[in-house]
Amino acid sequence: MADPGWYPDPSGTPQRLRYWDGTSWSGRTTRDPARPVPRRTAVATTARRGRIPIFWVAGLLVLILIGVLTMVIRQDPSDQPDIWNTALSDSPIGQISNLF
Repeated sequence: MADPGWYPDPSGTPQRLRYWDGTSWSGRTTRDPARPVPRRTAVATTARRGRIPIFWVAGLLVLILIGVLTMVIRQDPSDQPDIWNTALSDSPIGQISNLF
């Protein structure tokens, strides 16, 4: 990587220099290479802090996937009563109503 400094504008504008900070291009341009180094703006600093690291997002997605899979695997259809084929006399309420 190149050292920080003023370099020809990568957009191709003739006689225009853009500042390279060592990792990325600055938004500032100049025609005077003796111009002082631009300071980072507060917007760029807060924007960088506001980003959520990808591993946090990936971890959250993995936890959600584990939860969904656990619910699907634990759900056993044989444990659930078939309410459409159950006679009223098979239920406790049906048995009590048969007493009267």
